[in-house]
Amino acid sequence: MLDITDPPEHPAVQTAYCLTVYNEPGRAILASLASLANAISYQQQRDPTPQEAFVTIIADGSEKISASAMQLFTAMGLLKSRQQILNSGTAYTNSSFDHRILSELARHAYSSSNTDVAPNDHWHDIYQQSLQRDHKSACEGDATQTEFRPSLSITLFIKDVNKGKPDSHAWFFGHFCNLIHPKHCFQLDAGTAPHQDALHVMHIMLEANPTLGALASRVQTLRPRNHYNLLLTWQYTDFFVQKILDWPAEVRSGYLTVIPGQFCAFRWDAITYGEANSEQHPTSALSQYFRGLGPLSPMEATMFLAEDRILGFEIISRRNSQYTIGYAIKAEATTDPCYRLSELMGQRRRWINSSFACNLHTIRNAGAYFRNCRARATRRHETIAAIPWLAITGLIQWFMPTQMCILYISLAARATPADALYSPLVLTFILTVAAQVIGFSRSQFSKLTMSRIAAFTGILQIMLFITCIIRFSIEQQTAAIALLPLSWIVFIYTSATIAPTTTSARPSKSLLYYPFLTPFFMLALTTYAICNCNDLSWGTKGLTQTTGSPSKSMTTGGTRQERLFRTRTISFWLACNIGAVGLFMYPTSPLKQAIGVTSYLLIWIYTVFKGVSGLAMAIETRTASL
Repeated sequence: MLDITDPPEHPAVQTAYCLTVYNEPGRAILASLASLANAISYQQQRDPTPQEAFVTIIADGSEKISASAMQLFTAMGLLKSRQQILNSGTAYTNSSFDHRILSELARHAYSSSNTDVAPNDHWHDIYQQSLQRDHKSACEGDATQTEFRPSLSITLFIKDVNKGKPDSHAWFFGHFCNLIHPKHCFQLDAGTAPHQDALHVMHIMLEANPTLGALASRVQTLRPRNHYNLLLTWQYTDFFVQKILDWPAEVRSGYLTVIPGQFCAFRWDAITYGEANSEQHPTSALSQYFRGLGPLSPMEATMFLAEDRILGFEIISRRNSQYTIGYAIKAEATTDPCYRLSELMGQRRRWINSSFACNLHTIRNAGAYFRNCRARATRRHETIAAIPWLAITGLIQWFMPTQMCILYISLAARATPADALYSPLVLTFILTVAAQVIGFSRSQFSKLTMSRIAAFTGILQIMLFITCIIRFSIEQQTAAIALLPLSWIVFIYTSATIAPTTTSARPSKSLLYYPFLTPFFMLALTTYAICNCNDLSWGTKGLTQTTGSPSKSMTTGGTRQERLFRTRTISFWLACNIGAVGLFMYPTSPLKQAIGVTSYLLIWIYTVFKGVSGLAMAIETRTASL
């Protein structure tokens, strides 16, 4: 299955698409497939080069597929297609699929005039939002109103046993793509709907720049109907800020670390490119990525929770690789958010731990990369230049409790800083952090209990913050601290106004309180992530156990090696933060001023660099679209 050394036996197709399915309802899968078919039709109609699209739907475990998903596959006629028995499942292929079947199903299921659509049906909203395009694309005409029929082949592969998303990618890249040898490969998660012009935008970028080995899209959660739902509104705005400021900052630093698995593109030659020109595929980025299917140490297993980051790093770190990772800010897609706090905590635990582990791996291997890489000097220096930015973001993430404690001490200061050290408000804040650490570390507690602890302590911390501002803050300190979130708001609003994105992808009122809520959200989410760094499960869609190993669940705390890994990580994290806070609070500490100034400078550098990078990319994108 994983052999990618054989030459292709069939004529190459232009593009291969992978839709990964687990237990999503049929309406979620239909939203993804219908929007993908619309995007393929839109792209093929505007590309003068004859193309063929090869879509592979990979269901991760026959026992996990929802009944509504099977009804959808039956309605599409896939289960009556040509059948092939493989060693881990069954494949059904329709080599000439009529996309009008999906259009008709979507028209019936998602039509605004359909009385069967529930008022809170977010899949209906996700699909409708995917039909939006930027103004320039909309002026070109609506491709869905024509009789154009794209060249489309669909294969449904149902795995016998649930083995995880990396195994599904192994089947897609190692088997199906190797049969057809595509030029570009796209990944899409069920429940994510690419906008109508997204594929067209990404194809243009890939064709214009042959050194792009991978391309990230701009994925955004569904716009919440109620801005007073803080959970959904914060996620929506956080996704927006990531794509409008965070990712441009990484691009400017020289290395975009993430390629969103929800919707992204790879160049086939880039992921199958060997270490040297004389070598073949066994040392390619793809073969290194497949290491995640074998036995791993806890640190490596944590890294492979971010499979997109692993593959992205392997693409640029090949010895003679000239490939880079790009960001298509105009290629938009809509995905579903987490509707429960416990699910959000599980999702962000996986994201935070895996990103931190991958960034640490990149920093540790920067020297070896610079010595061994044979890419052009400018390419190497661009990648190495990203190391300081990764270090800054890592330090801010690791010392989040310290920075929040310094913030409270600064706000509670009266005449002298010494008066604030033993303020009941500051001590209460420290107790809330201690409660989070203790509560999140208790493997006996359920996800629901941990989410309640996060909600209660977070609300208490916000109340303490407001009390500090009202009662104890000095005017100059309040102005200096308020300048940061206000600068953030200005950068976000300005970038959002300039960037050529759809109206539905622009937050409005939520931006006013997002900068003030984010520190408390991130403190709780980061603390939960570190306290559960031994949890190697996916964290969402009911996946609270490590795939394929029921014994490695959170009820037992994982294997002995994983528990030891968590103990060492928590101990070192606590030692770093307690030591930094202790040095800052100790009146005669020689490092007191240095810690305070360093913390403030890191936050300012973080904010300003992201803001300037976001503005620069927004201006460049707007200029290019004129």
